[in-house]
Amino acid sequence: MQQRYHAAEATPSGFVFDSEQGSLQGGQIEAGIATDPILTHFVYRTSAGNLAYQGHNQIGLPLRTRTDLRLSELRLGLGPSRTWPVGGGGLGGELGAAEQQIKRDILPSPMSGPLTETMRTRSLFVGASWLRPLSRASRFSCITSLQYQRSRSRELRVDAHGAVDTLTLYPGAASAWLADLGLRYAPSPAWWLQINAGYTSMRFGTASPRIAMRAGMPAAIVSYPGSSQNIREIGLAATLVL
Repeated sequence: MQQRYHAAEATPSGFVFDSEQGSLQGGQIEAGIATDPILTHFVYRTSAGNLAYQGHNQIGLPLRTRTDLRLSELRLGLGPSRTWPVGGGGLGGELGAAEQQIKRDILPSPMSGPLTETMRTRSLFVGASWLRPLSRASRFSCITSLQYQRSRSRELRVDAHGAVDTLTLYPGAASAWLADLGLRYAPSPAWWLQINAGYTSMRFGTASPRIAMRAGMPAAIVSYPGSSQNIREIGLAATLVL
């Protein structure tokens, strides 16, 4: 799985506090359990990469460095094991829950020290997919899918590696849209291969400022202005239905 990642944190006035962009590489494990009329769907995916970082230090001076970024996500979905005939293909649906972690290690620069931010979210999602064979007897099909995800809980752990004590912020509501277009090869109803092109758009709300302590004394005010994070990807996946 190859991804192109871009993220930006901006204030309500539009000032971009920092941004990251670059390529990520990773993979996913996917499986389904069919117990008619329900299909239980499991997905675990992870990707990582070293990104270009542009931002500002605590006194507003510009800085440039690199970020080691790792994304991981576990999803559990439930949907009908059979699709509804629509437009020469089959329409399916899914409801489920997801847990995601975004860990960024911002490397030190001449203007700043190291910083590790770990965002954890738990979400619910709803999705629909449409699968259409290329011909009546073909093992190849086109598939398109769309999902909407809304967080139920969020926490952002900020570790300044001793500059101040580690603290946790609680960003506001987060949401995401996920869209995919793929080509599936299914030699058997029990398993298939699929190549996908996808786009994910994530939005995280602001977090109230907190006082960061050092050795029991107030040392800084830490806040989170919210962020937008976008991922474009292309990948190959194998699915097994038990």
